[in-house]
Amino acid sequence: MSDLILNINISESRKKGRIVLETYDGTIPHLKNKQYSGPLRNANINGIEKIDNLSSVELELIRNYLSSSKNVQVNKYQHILSDSGLRELAQFAKYGCLFYKDKSTSMNQVETVEINGSEEQSFITVGNAGIAYNKTELFLRVDEADEDVARQISSKAYVNINTKDHPLELVFEYDDFSVNYESEERIVGADSNYRDFGYEERVVSIVKRNNWNYTKNIGFIYCGKDFPKDIANIMSDGINVYIDKKTQIARGDFSNIQVSYGIDWFDVNGTVEIDGQEVNVADLFDFKQRKDNWVEFNGKVFALPGSLGTAIKTADKVDDGIRIGKKGIINAVEIAFDTNGGNVIGIDNLINYSDTAMSIDKKLLSILREYQVTGVRWLLSLRQNGFGGCLADDMGLGKTLQVISYLSDASMNKTKNLIVVPKTLLINWEKEFAKFSPDTEVLVYHGSGRDSERIAKYKVVITTYGTALNDIDEILKVEFDNLIIDEAQYIKNSKSKNHRAIKRICAKTKFILTGTPVENNIQEYLGLMQLINPEVFCKNIYKLKNVEDAQRVEIVRKITSPFLLRRMKKDVLKDLPLKQEQVLYCTMDSEQRDLYTKMLQSIRYEINKKNDRFEIKSNSLMLNGLLYLEQICCHPQLLDKTHNPDGCRKSAKFDQLLDILENLYDSGHKVVIFSRFTKMLQMIEKQVAKRHYNYFYLDGKTNNRMDLVEEFEESETGIFLISLKAGGTGLNLVSADTVIIYDPWWNPASEKQAEDRIYRIGQKKNVMIYRMIVEDSIEEKVQRLQKEKTDLYEDLLNGHETPMGLTAEIMQNLFMAD
Repeated sequence: MSDLILNINISESRKKGRIVLETYDGTIPHLKNKQYSGPLRNANINGIEKIDNLSSVELELIRNYLSSSKNVQVNKYQHILSDSGLRELAQFAKYGCLFYKDKSTSMNQVETVEINGSEEQSFITVGNAGIAYNKTELFLRVDEADEDVARQISSKAYVNINTKDHPLELVFEYDDFSVNYESEERIVGADSNYRDFGYEERVVSIVKRNNWNYTKNIGFIYCGKDFPKDIANIMSDGINVYIDKKTQIARGDFSNIQVSYGIDWFDVNGTVEIDGQEVNVADLFDFKQRKDNWVEFNGKVFALPGSLGTAIKTADKVDDGIRIGKKGIINAVEIAFDTNGGNVIGIDNLINYSDTAMSIDKKLLSILREYQVTGVRWLLSLRQNGFGGCLADDMGLGKTLQVISYLSDASMNKTKNLIVVPKTLLINWEKEFAKFSPDTEVLVYHGSGRDSERIAKYKVVITTYGTALNDIDEILKVEFDNLIIDEAQYIKNSKSKNHRAIKRICAKTKFILTGTPVENNIQEYLGLMQLINPEVFCKNIYKLKNVEDAQRVEIVRKITSPFLLRRMKKDVLKDLPLKQEQVLYCTMDSEQRDLYTKMLQSIRYEINKKNDRFEIKSNSLMLNGLLYLEQICCHPQLLDKTHNPDGCRKSAKFDQLLDILENLYDSGHKVVIFSRFTKMLQMIEKQVAKRHYNYFYLDGKTNNRMDLVEEFEESETGIFLISLKAGGTGLNLVSADTVIIYDPWWNPASEKQAEDRIYRIGQKKNVMIYRMIVEDSIEEKVQRLQKEKTDLYEDLLNGHETPMGLTAEIMQNLFMAD
């Protein structure tokens, strides 16, 4: 907590012959005697953003007053006030922050300021003004006719354009008197006036803001990356810049340049305005070239944007413009950003991937749908042109399959590829490779036993964001051909540790996968684009941040469109099956795994004591054992304290569900979640309510079933939480397009019945079924056993909540290690 204190220093005012006001940072207590006591810190008014005793409006009024051209800031905290502006002090007294101090007085708070109104006071003469005081009253005498005349101050910068550090000398001209910024002189000109520290520091801040660092005895040294741009910025703020005593840098306006994409090239046309004179873009080829894109014109010099200078050196002069080949897209895009805000006409036609050659396994090709083939060609085309991309298909359109197909292309045979995924999707990726590209050498680089020496030996390495962050130094030892970043919204914050680590990974081509490329704002989206195509976006991303409103959105769309492929389900309806199914695997963390292992060991111990054949229904041990393991997979908090003594609260499946729901809900999908554990549904309910999702809940205790269904059907968005017993039959939920089977059921027919609440007559949308399975658990074994013994399960489990008639041999296969 701190207050701004304005103090009129009467002693200093006598010395300087003008009213001196000082700015301090302190704390103004409740002053009974109106005298300040306490520590004070010198404060530069220009560096204060917020203060406790003033509103932002009041602070800005004080700042503007002190920064007036008639006032002079002689150092960090002292200001010499113009006589003509002294009336403003009366207003500051009303703010309660104005004080005065003389040699023989304490620091007194000023409550009223009287101008030219008292004849009884004994005034102290200060220049042309007079000052007197009496306790909390301040009296000022001002000669109204003697108005101050503002001094003419101008600034010049002399810069060396031939060296890398571009040293800069700053000179100020007070009327006809010049003084170097580094000079110790404080008095300038024939009238012996003070230098205006405030004005000079404002000019210095402009220079520093444009990447010149200042060190005493060394001066201003350039540390930026775009010298011509920074020079232009300085000039636009009113500083005249020279390269020597005679040669001034001219002002160049490149905003009338237009960049467009033709059949197989980019055309750059338009005019450049140099100190008010227009020339055609093609005329730039004829100007005398200096070092680093500097050219001469009419006795002055000016800098071409680096991108335009590159084009003049490498591209062709055509009529009144410049023609850049198709492969020069980076140069063309940079010219657009450096001249007209990033607008490239026709850039959407740049990546023509329809004819891109593709050579993948025939069996895999036969699986791909038409839009997926298009996606693979698009990925290959971007790689061939040296660009990265963002595959942003709607959830459920097979982004993973498209990437696997891309990596299986013959052109990838001898490549090294890294795939970074959230921990919850690690097993999914491994299993998808095993299913669709079993011959691909895949290394899952994760876990305590991982060996970094193996990274360079595999065609495909799959790791998690956390592992990539922890092992970044080892990963950086390998240069990959492709870096695939799944669920890229995880690293949308460009300042996060994960984003920075991923950004450092060496790869010739980078692709990101996400169903929600834009979640919160354009900056995050641009950060992802910068990650995959740093050469295109690195220099220009900051310019985009400064462009506002609809124009900004349009510029971003045009410049990113060649690198983004997004298809929605409605757009590829003819290519989709009536119903798609996908198993989502998740991996327990150590705490959840420890609980599961202890429970499993306890059950195995009991099983080993019983060798006879028996019916499941007659053995509570088996039923309870299955139940406990299922509950641990769903969420350990489903267990009572007896079976979860350490209070484990970690659930990989629950975390993955929340991630999936965020993507689905933000993408406008209507979701139905089924679980046979009502307590589990209640835990999910708390989280969806916390996130303010529109949700509905139905279990065996729900009375208004049909009212809920009708309300859900009429809503535009929604998540419906339904228990198996209550909602497995009798409901029509055709407005939903997504089903999540949270926990697998022993009776496959029950799952089918649940699915049919959504996938039935009247359904006009494509339906996506997600089955959530915990890897290396009872859930995965049941799923595997169901596939191996389909007929047995259909015969034994159909119509039953719990498997009946299973022998001890089958049950032991579920509980025993593989």
